[in-house]
Amino acid sequence: MKGLGVSVKWELALIFLVFLGLRSVNLESTPMWMWDEGGNLNTAANLLEGRAQHFGYRYHFIAHPPAYYVMASPLVRLLGESILSLRVFSVLCSAAGLLIAYRLVGDIVGERYGLVAGLSYALYPEMVFWNRLGYANNLVGVLALASIYCLHRYVRTDDRTHLLACAGLTGLNCLVEYTATVFIISMAVVVYWHDRRHVRTAVLASAAPLVLFASFMVAADGEGFARDFMGHFGLYPLGVPFVVLGALVFPRVSERIRDGIGALYYGVGGSTPAEYIVVVGLSLLALMPLNTDFMFSGRVPSALMMLSMFGLLFISDVRARTILISYPMSYFMMLVALNRWDHMSIPLHYMLVSGSPFILKKTGEYLRDRPRHLIALAILPFALTFYADLEAFAFGGLPPAPGDEIRAMNVFLNEVTSEDDVVVTFTYMAAGLKARPALFVQYMAYNGHRFGYLRRHYSPGEFYFSHAPDDIDFMVLPDGLLEELSQRGYYDAVDPLKDWEVTYEVHVLREAGDGVGAWMLGLAGGEGRVEHHYVVYENRDRQA
Repeated sequence: MKGLGVSVKWELALIFLVFLGLRSVNLESTPMWMWDEGGNLNTAANLLEGRAQHFGYRYHFIAHPPAYYVMASPLVRLLGESILSLRVFSVLCSAAGLLIAYRLVGDIVGERYGLVAGLSYALYPEMVFWNRLGYANNLVGVLALASIYCLHRYVRTDDRTHLLACAGLTGLNCLVEYTATVFIISMAVVVYWHDRRHVRTAVLASAAPLVLFASFMVAADGEGFARDFMGHFGLYPLGVPFVVLGALVFPRVSERIRDGIGALYYGVGGSTPAEYIVVVGLSLLALMPLNTDFMFSGRVPSALMMLSMFGLLFISDVRARTILISYPMSYFMMLVALNRWDHMSIPLHYMLVSGSPFILKKTGEYLRDRPRHLIALAILPFALTFYADLEAFAFGGLPPAPGDEIRAMNVFLNEVTSEDDVVVTFTYMAAGLKARPALFVQYMAYNGHRFGYLRRHYSPGEFYFSHAPDDIDFMVLPDGLLEELSQRGYYDAVDPLKDWEVTYEVHVLREAGDGVGAWMLGLAGGEGRVEHHYVVYENRDRQA
């Protein structure tokens, strides 16, 4: 720790314990198991066996490059093939991010505010939610935060070693998710404003890993790589100019925004500063409805998210403000260009979380010699957020996954299948199956239907094994899916399954626990309950 310049104090240790507690209790079951988690687990497990394979498909690392799978696979080997392994990896990524945020803010305004950044990081509801999920974007977020820190050190010291470290981390990030290429733009803009002589070196060093990887994929299977790239991304890369414009313009525009807001603040009379009013007002958002749907949509921001966004505008160090705004705004502009939020917002939260200490700084200074009840109110957003976090993640506010029921279903499937059989199932249900797992979307693609994220024509040779109806033994599907597909005209895909028999069902209702958050969720139009109804269809002709 000392070698990293991080002084271990009891305050930081206490914050770290809060951080771990909020991210470890009920980690395997809460939140619900997600589709991408199961997909990531399957690809990582296959890589451990030396196969570039995503369930039944020959994987070209589209839409995800390989770095996340490679880095997470040792935990999969150590802890076993389960979603918990990937969630533990996400918690480890987030733990590194907390230390970086503490050090970054401490470098800019002092260690005490670094501790505030660490506390914000530990309690930030969006961060707690996403850190508990096995998404590659957690690795993107911590690598982006680390590159921001290195770039800040370069701008402050002019030591090119820090710039090369930033470029190296950015290059690695591009091998975790292709969307991380926007950070090359962010870095280039900051370096150009600081010392344009080093822009070329920074861009080439950061782009080299992705160029080398793409060259290897083109050499190995250029046609498949290109088909998958266009099939998944299409014209999305055309949004890059939009990102470039945002990266160039917003940091400069932010100066005027900051001055305008500052003028309003300074114009407020009386004995209470406007920053304090903002802090207390936004505290009410700490009682946000913590719910999976709300988290994925992002339509109800938490108090700490709002404080962090506003706080970036109030960084007095111009060079630090330019860096800390350029990175998240470039990424935000990309999300706008792609019309996405969901789990792609994870890196944004990693980068925003360092902003809250700056909007709290002047308020804290003002209240230093004030009555204690005012000081107590200043910590209101943290106290209410901590309560909301406990209610959601520790006391049942978020309904858990039906893990026991799914494991029981897999025990049944293992009793009636062999290693040569094929079972179509959900991504997050495949771990532990004896048979070869496949996905329904792959079944549709194999049989000539553009469906889900497989939107192009696929040939049988692109799969490791046959997905024809006669070669599949069991299918695990949501109740009512086949009827819905018939109504949508997918007769060729559904008709061969009409004579299959239902041999097993999982029907589970999960409800949120009682509490203020559940009450708020009802007011906001959300529902703290999740119903699962899966049906296992058996191909009796195949089994015979």
